Amino acid sequence: MKLKTKAEADVNITALIDCLMQCIIFFMVILSAQYIYGVSIKFPRGGGEGAKSDKKELRLNVFIQADYLDRAKDGSHKVVQDGILKLNGKEIALVTSVNDKDKWPQEREKGFRYLQAEMKRLIKDEGYKSDQLMIQGDMKTYHWKVMRVIDAGKADSVDGFSLIPPPQ
Repeated sequence: MKLKTKAEADVNITALIDCLMQCIIFFMVILSAQYIYGVSIKFPRGGGEGAKSDKKELRLNVFIQADYLDRAKDGSHKVVQDGILKLNGKEIALVTSVNDKDKWPQEREKGFRYLQAEMKRLIKDEGYKSDQLMIQGDMKTYHWKVMRVIDAGKADSVDGFSLIPPPQ
């Protein structure tokens, strides 16, 4: 003999909703606690009164050449030769041993240290302005190279940085 009951089966989802709300709040708090870093860039003055001057101001200008890349058939690329830096027209090679790629990180570090020392010498000995470093790069210049040039300038107490558009 079978008993018939009129009760319906309910699933209580209150605990599930509480858990879900706590997870949402947790992730909202965690994702909003990110640090945002930025670089302060000082732009050169336009063609107003302050731009006209009788004496030529000595400013540090750094040009960052893009690397020479070799593209594979699958769309990937590899650096064949590292680009060079030019500080006021004087070339600074970052990598001299093109074939030995194991030495590239050490040679790049030497190149950036030389750039830093040369900027310090120009500011201290030759009277170059330390208020603004003009940085120009090719369109395909890697961002980390621009940041390394900025870091080299910061180490020598350069106050501002301007990014100049690449040559057309």
